[in-house]
Amino acid sequence: MSKKKYVVNLGLSYDKFSEEVLEDILTKANMFIEERIASCIVGKNFEVNSSILAVKDETITFEVLLEVISPIPLPLEYEVALDRIVDDTFKLIENALREVGSNATA
Repeated sequence: MSKKKYVVNLGLSYDKFSEEVLEDILTKANMFIEERIASCIVGKNFEVNSSILAVKDETITFEVLLEVISPIPLPLEYEVALDRIVDDTFKLIENALREVGSNATA
């Protein structure tokens, strides 16, 4: 079993977003990452558990935690695929936050 933690801080103020908005974005991001991981590992002999957290500080920091359960080391191609999925998830979160932020100022 291996665990990976990815962290990104988009430099956005936490106070700009309501709890409901953040929960909605995190729910969508969790569904997105779970669907993408499931399609990546279908029929493979390993399991991936994921979670996404928003950490409140002066700005919002997002953490994606992946836990890979496999009887053998994960092949590099799947490590790369998981990295891409996480990158795409961060982009989804960033776009959603920027859209909400621009709608709030419009």
